Amino acid sequence: IAAVIGSSGIGKSKLAVELCKALNGQVINADALQVYKGLDIITNKMPVNEREGIKHHLMDFLNPEEEYSVTEFLKDCSQKIESISEQSQLPVVVGGTNYYIQSLIWNNTLIGQRES
Repeated sequence: IAAVIGSSGIGKSKLAVELCKALNGQVINADALQVYKGLDIITNKMPVNEREGIKHHLMDFLNPEEEYSVTEFLKDCSQKIESISEQSQLPVVVGGTNYYIQSLIWNNTLIGQRES
């Protein structure tokens, strides 16, 4: 697994695409707002035409009124990491949402399980 993390506007997405091209990888989004559809401008989401054919996961799959917890991210991201690895490709986690990244590093949501 590779991770490209940092603050907004420093070129994480572009670097991730370059890494994926060089190392046969796929991007997994770790930005808490880029999971939402229609927020492309305010989240500075990389346009599809700039992704150079690299698959991006956990992006644009929720409506803005839906909730998405750290617990759900950890579960979904872990599944994507496993799936990408099974394809003999490199999972490249990209984002600036620290609590998402921390949940992966420590395999812990830090806030307890959300009740169903």
